[in-house]
Amino acid sequence: MSYVLADSTLKVKMTGLANEDTTFNPAFHPYFNLSAERTNTLTHEISTNAECLVETDKENIPTGRLLKVDDTIYSLKESVLISEVIKKIPQGLDSCFVFPKNSNHNFLKLADTNSGRSMVCHTDRQAVVIYTATHPKNSKVNGKPMTSNRGIAIEFQEIPDLVHHPEWGSIELKKGLKKEFETEYIFSNLSF
Repeated sequence: MSYVLADSTLKVKMTGLANEDTTFNPAFHPYFNLSAERTNTLTHEISTNAECLVETDKENIPTGRLLKVDDTIYSLKESVLISEVIKKIPQGLDSCFVFPKNSNHNFLKLADTNSGRSMVCHTDRQAVVIYTATHPKNSKVNGKPMTSNRGIAIEFQEIPDLVHHPEWGSIELKKGLKKEFETEYIFSNLSF
């Protein structure tokens, strides 16, 4: 994994070179709070061009179905406040959203209405897991207990459980082959 920070852009590249046949679905699991911990993330707005949601069971295990998000409480195609998401989904998000197939413009935008800060992400990955940390369990941040909605985890990856659903693609990496994934995070209005 490599990180390049230039001006207000962070590029994260994940590279795998197989010395034997394997699977390769690395993920980067950062949490964001664009208010710099002055408040929680309920005033953040989120949007993405993701068109499907990976359906999961009550233990958050994928069922094998991809559900269209249009006209559902999971649609994030238009900017929506995290507080509005929590009103509709009281447990918060811990969900995998799938980008359009063969899209060259997979993106996610996060903006804080209070600070005016924003982040736009562009990725070549198939999906993004969004976790609002609405009910964190036994987690600590900077040595303090994690509080509700203190940060939003945004994790770009290939669709979870691909090994059991070849119709969604493949995470196989054959011996001697190399695979790279890249995500770019562009930040703006970084000062208050």
